[in-house]
Amino acid sequence: MKEPKKRILFVEDEAPLAFFVSQILGSDYEVESVRTAEDALEKWKENPYELLVTDIRLPGMSGLELVAHLQREYPDIKFIIVTAYDSFDIRDKVKKLDGLKGFFPKPFSIEELRNRIKEILEK
Repeated sequence: MKEPKKRILFVEDEAPLAFFVSQILGSDYEVESVRTAEDALEKWKENPYELLVTDIRLPGMSGLELVAHLQREYPDIKFIIVTAYDSFDIRDKVKKLDGLKGFFPKPFSIEELRNRIKEILEK
């Protein structure tokens, strides 16, 4: 029997990027994308995922607030941060988070993201 695909939740408010990444990763994983952290919380509570990939700047709650919120209920959560707003301050905040598995400033290489996801999910 074939093993089910690992599940990834991609939180990105830029629809074209969300669609592109979902299409590229969708051949290997079950990828769902949402545009807000609030939608991500609802999806995660319905059925947790193996990996969260989130932008930092989102409408409403930020990606960092989303991670903090999810970590209270799911302390072993694994996540990757993508952001167009790379800075020393952001990197300093992000590196202190438990569960961080990658940090990708935009524009990022989809191949590098795919390779990192494979490393995380196929250990």
